[in-house]
Amino acid sequence: MKSRVKGDFQARFRENVRVKFHCVPRLCDILREKMEIEIILVEIIKILEKEEPKNENLIQLCKNCKGGNWESKAYFRFVNPNNANQPNSEWQFQDNVIIEHNEIGTIVIDLLKNNKIGGIELLNQLK
Repeated sequence: MKSRVKGDFQARFRENVRVKFHCVPRLCDILREKMEIEIILVEIIKILEKEEPKNENLIQLCKNCKGGNWESKAYFRFVNPNNANQPNSEWQFQDNVIIEHNEIGTIVIDLLKNNKIGGIELLNQLK
């Protein structure tokens, strides 16, 4: 098996096989990051459904979260914060919701005025 390394990724090719198998570690990292936030969102939804079942709007907002990326070790952003709270900016802050979780720790959810979640911060990751 030959290995070729270039930049942030590595590809491996099987020789003498008609099908080539590619492994891109950076893609694996990206998928792992997306899976982590999905797991955290599932936990947040479970907590809200148990502790605050009347807050259907927040539960639905969590279920609708898509895309985004890790801005830091502790903050996952769903909405671009450029020009925050300025006219025509997507990020118009409204409020925070703080949730305590036994395993994840303190979770801060940024709620925006346009009925979206701007991001989720995991305070125990700041240590």
